[in-house]
Amino acid sequence: RSDPQIIGFSNAHIYRSGLNLSEDQAKNYRLQQEAGVHMVQVSGASQRQSGGSRSWFNETEAKKAVEKAASIYEENRGLEIGIVTPYRAQLDLIKEMLQETGMLEGIKSGTADTYQGDERDIMIFSPVISSGMAPGSINWVEKPHNRINVAVTRARHSLYVIGDINFCVSNCSGILQKLAIYCRAINKMREANSPGELELHKLLTLQGYNPEIHYFINNDMEVDFFIKSDTGVKLAIEVDGS
Repeated sequence: RSDPQIIGFSNAHIYRSGLNLSEDQAKNYRLQQEAGVHMVQVSGASQRQSGGSRSWFNETEAKKAVEKAASIYEENRGLEIGIVTPYRAQLDLIKEMLQETGMLEGIKSGTADTYQGDERDIMIFSPVISSGMAPGSINWVEKPHNRINVAVTRARHSLYVIGDINFCVSNCSGILQKLAIYCRAINKMREANSPGELELHKLLTLQGYNPEIHYFINNDMEVDFFIKSDTGVKLAIEVDGS
């Protein structure tokens, strides 16, 4: 159901390349948003909710997620848009902000458990994790993998990961770190304004490959993609133009 760039991450890191991917579904959309994975770096701070639940929230991140959702909603009326987050306190804050903007009915929000068996045209994932969060809480988000997997794979057309991506790369050690690295790599291709790279990456993903993106060989020469086969064969790929 998902764009290959979205499901490609889970296929590589969760399903061990066991899925048969198709790009037919993605062709049915005519949107202003590009298909695939997008990231928005937000350097907020994680805080623990007072009281009994002691859940975590990140106000700066929640605000950015709601702003992005509202913007997409206004540009693409009729599409199903959702926001997903691991923490109940963050969900409560997001719902409060959606209520204030009049978007509570138009944009669904929930935890990963809420979205089991559900999907949206466009999903926004708010991981909450940033400076101030306890290591044990970070581990809770990353284990089991299903929590992140559900959050990622609910998106059909576009997935926006909005959070402290840089913090997740440096301070996480499991599936969320892998997702953050993946998001940064995809974002690097977008910033390079290289549609050829993005398209080839999608085609490689459809064939079950999991290429390293902007890979450094011997810490010296950077190539667009790098693939190492099970037999040890190494392939470097440079994309020059369409």
